[in-house]
Amino acid sequence: MVLFALTGLGGLAAESKSARPNIVLILADDLGFSDLGCYGSEIPTPNLDHLAAEGLQLNQFYTTPRCCPTRAALLTGLYPQQAGIGAMMEDRGVPGYRGELNRNCLTIAEELRRADYHTAMVACAVARQATATLRPSAPGLGMILWLRPPAGCHLFWLAVVAGVYFTPATMPRPDHMPVFARNAMATRFEIVLPGEDVARLRAAAEEAFNEIERLEAQLSCFRSTSEIAHVNARAAHEPVCVSAETFRLLQDAVRLSFETGGAFDITIAPLMRAWGFVNGNGHLPEPGELAAARARVGINLVQLDSEQRTVRFARAGMSLDLGAIGKGYAVGRAADLLREAGIASALIHGGTSTVYAIGCPPDAESWRIAVEYPRASPEIPAPLLAQIELRDEALSMSAGWGKSFQANGRSYGHVLDPRTGEPADNALLTAVVMNCATETDALSTALLTLGPLGLDAISSLHPGLRALVVATAPEVGRFEVASRGVTVLPYGS
Repeated sequence: MVLFALTGLGGLAAESKSARPNIVLILADDLGFSDLGCYGSEIPTPNLDHLAAEGLQLNQFYTTPRCCPTRAALLTGLYPQQAGIGAMMEDRGVPGYRGELNRNCLTIAEELRRADYHTAMVACAVARQATATLRPSAPGLGMILWLRPPAGCHLFWLAVVAGVYFTPATMPRPDHMPVFARNAMATRFEIVLPGEDVARLRAAAEEAFNEIERLEAQLSCFRSTSEIAHVNARAAHEPVCVSAETFRLLQDAVRLSFETGGAFDITIAPLMRAWGFVNGNGHLPEPGELAAARARVGINLVQLDSEQRTVRFARAGMSLDLGAIGKGYAVGRAADLLREAGIASALIHGGTSTVYAIGCPPDAESWRIAVEYPRASPEIPAPLLAQIELRDEALSMSAGWGKSFQANGRSYGHVLDPRTGEPADNALLTAVVMNCATETDALSTALLTLGPLGLDAISSLHPGLRALVVATAPEVGRFEVASRGVTVLPYGS
């Protein structure tokens, strides 16, 4: 429901700045209009009633019974499906249900920014504890402040989104950094694009996301129509021809596997299945299953014919999984397309595991990424490990936590050593910085298997590499950190 509405937005650009009013737009979802006093409810709502008495009240409504589609409709003036959010924030893979505002819509905030208004938003929702967080903006919004009230504050289980718009004279104008996002490769990709031309920035981001989705369809071993799925199904019986792009990526994967002594290996899929980590949280392999899986793993068993551009497996039962390199490759390709679109400043990440920085933000010489020490538990904040500055560079991080299971008094994690077939436990966290996101993705995975002792060997092969490896120290609750070119902060500082 809209208590304060805007009319004639198209005429704002021509109006003099001195005549422009400050505008407060209050949007409410999960709340019927008949729950408000100004619409005849018996529930006292004096503050909203006062605001409505001085503004414009709408008297025609239609029902959309879910919060996210409601917000999309209120902010854009379109039906939720037209805006791209037909059913909450999940991506259902069809137009109208992508979970993100699409390029065909324009938010009220974007139109106001074109009229030289400064925009911001305050949002309130029920949560377990009182917190306040400042996040990068949504389309057209200079900043967003999320407020979460304390436990027990359940007023109608109400979520109110209030957009507050100021004329430029009322407060300083901060940098405008729209954030665009899309789900792909079983994670969430986000692109931060500083700038004022939101329509142009959104078009560039959409093109980058489309490229990521194209690569997922081409490289995912979980897509039955992908090139990699076709290789896995046929390469043990005959050479399989692949596209030039996929062949080059496989050549890079083979090279990186040899450089890391097999610590990074795209043939690891049989081991992941044997340990139960493909579609579950893991289990001990059956007797003989681990040995059979190990016999099907090894990059030396992959035969690449550069003249015919074909892939052949030396043994039956082998399969490729590009999960430890594909996301980095996709982030790098997205960065290439943004540059081709004339973008000089951007930050791209895929699930926060691989980040690529183009240029620098408007107010700094580089993008700064904070890295925490490993957490004792998800609920307990960890001290800062390092602040890594990026400019036209990629950062990839790999961690040993995630899927795991307990058996025989021991914890078994999902990070497997391709050389032994056993879960790796030499490191808890790794980070690698280089110019190429494909290589940082693969090398951070390799270092997680190699541990701190592998850092010298990896660094010697890649001049200019910056990296750190965090492992468990002999003292309980402490860490051992090996670093190259990254300043490490003492634990607890």
